[in-house]
Amino acid sequence: MSKMKKIIIGAASLTVMAIMLISIICNMNNKTKKSNGCTGVGCAGCNGCKTQGGTNITTTYYQNKKEDLLKTLDNFQSMFNTELKKSNTEQEVQQITKETKEEFVRLLPQIPYIGGDDCILTENLEQSAVALAFYNVEKKHGKSVEEIGDIIDDSLINSLKKESSLYKRFVGLLSNYLGRGIIKKDAIDSQKREYPGGWVSTYIDGDGKSFDYGYDYSECGIVKFYKQQNASALMPYMCKVDFIYSDAYGQGLNRTETLADGCQKCNFRYKLVKNNKMDLIIISLIVIAIGIPVTIIVVVTRKIVRKFKLKRNKVHNNL
Repeated sequence: MSKMKKIIIGAASLTVMAIMLISIICNMNNKTKKSNGCTGVGCAGCNGCKTQGGTNITTTYYQNKKEDLLKTLDNFQSMFNTELKKSNTEQEVQQITKETKEEFVRLLPQIPYIGGDDCILTENLEQSAVALAFYNVEKKHGKSVEEIGDIIDDSLINSLKKESSLYKRFVGLLSNYLGRGIIKKDAIDSQKREYPGGWVSTYIDGDGKSFDYGYDYSECGIVKFYKQQNASALMPYMCKVDFIYSDAYGQGLNRTETLADGCQKCNFRYKLVKNNKMDLIIISLIVIAIGIPVTIIVVVTRKIVRKFKLKRNKVHNNL
């Protein structure tokens, strides 16, 4: 393989990497995605309309995205099954999987609508319904709350261990530096209390020392949903999930109060865990991913300009 081909292949790979980076950043900032089921005809961008073709989206939102939610359920169920197989036969695991799917489908119409795709916490509520379906089924099979909660949390911990350290650090950095603006805007929007089943939060600016940023939840969508479903006993294990993700992505969460424990608020405070070596690698990759394609474009452009000038001079000399 020629040297030029190697350069082109390398540049192409790094360009793909840069595109992926840009895509992740755009997805984190895209809070105006159209709601599922919207035809989008003549639409310049969704403003969170609650009706589509005469249908009330607040009652059809989760049904409209049922297939996508079932894929989410499958992903979590495969995580749960790894833990279930430690104490259940293959036939028992299959039966629990089948019943969990049926229970999840039953719960779909009961999940509170809190803004759909325009709310960053909709996914949290959807995933809490997955855990709730599993919880309800396992209770019928005689499992205690502690056993079920441990399966859910241990499944997530083991799943996150499989992700690369570089990827997890990258997500942690994005959350810390880009996520703040999204969370701040969401906190302002939540004060309108437009959706009774949602969250209400207040953004807290960091002091530059003890924490980078934070927020207080005075209302929690999962706490309310689980209370309606008589599943409040599972809440401590759902609250633990915040620390599981924080530990995996180096976000440095500190929280001393939760609504689930009867406090007046959930006080989230984040202080990014230092990892200079990993940060240097990520910054270097980003610089390379963006720099090499730009360099190649500049070099190629210069060559084209140079050839054009040579041809122009040749024509001029012939005249």
